[in-house]
Amino acid sequence: MGGLIGHASIATTRVCAHIMEPGLSAILAMLEFIGFGKPNFVKADVKPDGGHHVIFHVKDNPVIEHASRLFGAKSLVCNWFMGVYAAHGELELGLKHVKVHENKCVCKGARYCEWETRW
Repeated sequence: MGGLIGHASIATTRVCAHIMEPGLSAILAMLEFIGFGKPNFVKADVKPDGGHHVIFHVKDNPVIEHASRLFGAKSLVCNWFMGVYAAHGELELGLKHVKVHENKCVCKGARYCEWETRW
């Protein structure tokens, strides 16, 4: 759901990209700066021949926290953020067909959102 919006947001955030170092650390810093929360990688199994598996937690995302208060477990806000993260992986890191799956969610009572991706 958020993939298309994610692709569009990347186009607008590229204005700042020329002043930041390239790569994942720059993307994560930019996402945190614009309010996407603080991602923390708990598993990053990236293999040269494919079969990558990454799990990360997202904390301190003001939009997700507000959606949790407004809509509780019915909130779909994380779908948008997962789409944005997937789009950044595809457009900025050159990954193919990135899909992000939610294991835990602040809106459903967890202390953080846990998202998992394999490609």
